[in-house]
Amino acid sequence: MTLDELRKHKKVKDEDWYISPREVPKVPYFIELWKYVDSFEYDFEDVFENKDTNEYFRTNWEFYLVKKDFIRLIIERSAENTKEYYFKKLENIFDRKDWRFTIKDFKNLTDEQIESISLCLNLVKDNACEWGLLQNNKWESFMWLPYNLDKWDEVTTSWKYEYSIFELVRLYKTFDFDKHILIYYWV
Repeated sequence: MTLDELRKHKKVKDEDWYISPREVPKVPYFIELWKYVDSFEYDFEDVFENKDTNEYFRTNWEFYLVKKDFIRLIIERSAENTKEYYFKKLENIFDRKDWRFTIKDFKNLTDEQIESISLCLNLVKDNACEWGLLQNNKWESFMWLPYNLDKWDEVTTSWKYEYSIFELVRLYKTFDFDKHILIYYWV
């Protein structure tokens, strides 16, 4: 598909136009991963045969055709990011050998232990917010949850690695890579 064909599809004539990836014809549906994916060493494939169209989408959205191995790579990277995220919070308050709590005296904490405890407490607070318990620093219930049963096809609406990885696993296991194309993009 050429840029002119996209302009005609969108019914615009001038050069100052915009088309988002969601407006590309013949793309049946999109799955959002909710988390910006780190940069990868990956052999990305062009989506369009037309060079100018590919350049337009690559410049604006990192728009590429990907295969199943790319989803596996994202899953593995997300798992590593999640492990690192938790390790940083726990490294100064748990013994690495048996993962037992190492603080025996709360009166004589090191700065590193205080920082780890603070990170852990902030994690609990963030999770409480995500599950609808804390809004505007008040304990009250509201409708913001890391899932939505009524809208979208996604398993999770969370941007956290530990939730978004399940969306990726679902995609990895259920997407028919032989019949359909999968387009990776981000802004």
